[in-house]
Amino acid sequence: MEWFERLANNAHIQLVIVTNNRGNLLRTSYPLKSSSEKLASMFQAFFVLAQNLATQFEHHPAQFVMLSTKEHHVFIYTLDYPAYYVTIVVSRTAPLLLLMTELERVLAELHPADLDALETHDDLSAAELIQAVQEWLWEKPTGD
Repeated sequence: MEWFERLANNAHIQLVIVTNNRGNLLRTSYPLKSSSEKLASMFQAFFVLAQNLATQFEHHPAQFVMLSTKEHHVFIYTLDYPAYYVTIVVSRTAPLLLLMTELERVLAELHPADLDALETHDDLSAAELIQAVQEWLWEKPTGD
């Protein structure tokens, strides 16, 4: 999983999450603490909404979805649409254009076999991830 480590070890990336379209968490770069069941499904629903909006505006299909919060940007990419979703969380101060170039470069090099290999590694639940992400976002020092 060299591509996953490359993203997880990027100084600007704070969290990497890989989920599938069945609502399963396949891999995360942040340790899980507790549980909830909605995160993987929310990623999928958010991306489907973006695809439908792009269609309504008669634009090309969405390549990724970006959500900005007060302190973070959250990118949701689909891979082998709609089989897998990669979610990346970065600080609002991250150099977005450079980071997006790196993300696109890394994700473009992936093959279906790279993603299929994730299916057998972890039995992590989306419930655990949702709670862990919520706790991480609330507890993480902002550096101010």
